[in-house]
Amino acid sequence: MPDIDLRMVLQISGALLCVANYLLIQTRRITATQPVSLLIVACGGVILLASAIMGADWGLIILEMSWLIMVSVTLIIRHREAVAAATAASAATTAMLTTTGELELVGVGDSLHM
Repeated sequence: MPDIDLRMVLQISGALLCVANYLLIQTRRITATQPVSLLIVACGGVILLASAIMGADWGLIILEMSWLIMVSVTLIIRHREAVAAATAASAATTAMLTTTGELELVGVGDSLHM
């Protein structure tokens, strides 16, 4: 019976996550910048990084750290964009600018002009 090495299991599982993400992107089920895709890549990268650290594979450690930094930055940017879009949409539905240039809350001004 072959001896199953933890590093081998980590390498295979990390690689499978990265390949699965690639296939999902190629079949247009997700895009590369969607949070789900970035999280799949990040999980695969963390698993591969753990394997690289266990084996003291410095080239792979540097590569995986680089990927994780890039994915993390992209996730932060996408999150900030989503928050900004949600805030803008909320502000647009909460307040309207009247023709006189006054700021009017939606629904509040209607009861005053009766």
